[in-house]
Amino acid sequence: MFTLRKFADIKHHLPPDCWCRQRREFAAGGFDDEWVLHATGPVQLAQLDLAQPDVPGVQLPKGASVFLVLVQADADIGQLLSPGDDTGTAGVMVLGDLRLRNALLGGQELYVSGDLHVAELLWGNYNHGDLVVYGVLSASL
Repeated sequence: MFTLRKFADIKHHLPPDCWCRQRREFAAGGFDDEWVLHATGPVQLAQLDLAQPDVPGVQLPKGASVFLVLVQADADIGQLLSPGDDTGTAGVMVLGDLRLRNALLGGQELYVSGDLHVAELLWGNYNHGDLVVYGVLSASL
C-alpha cells in the first residue's frame, strides 16, 4: 500500500498549485530530504494521525517525521486527525477522491484533486494550512 520515499523522489508527481510546490524551497531542493508516505493505488485506513502517521508495513527511521502523505488514487480513511493546529504535522495530498468519516485538521495542507466526502465532522482550526478540493466538497457538519 504505502512506501517510504524521499520528497526528491516524488516531487515530480505534485500538482503545480500545491503548497509545497509553490514555496521557493521546492526549486532550491529545500524539501528534498523530507520523508513522504507514498501510495500509487487505492488506500483504506481506519485512522491517520498526521502528527505521527503510522501505516501498515512502513517503519520510519528513528527520530524521523513524515512531511507529506501522497496518495495517487482514491482514499478511504475513517479518522483523519491532527492533534495540534500549529505542530508541523504532515500534509495530505490525494490525487483522486477522498472519503472520510471525520476530519480534525489545522495547520497543514489537505489537497484533493477529486471529491472530498466527509460522512460526519469536518473541523478546521487555526490561521494557516490549506484545504484545496477540485471536485465536490460535502460534509454533514
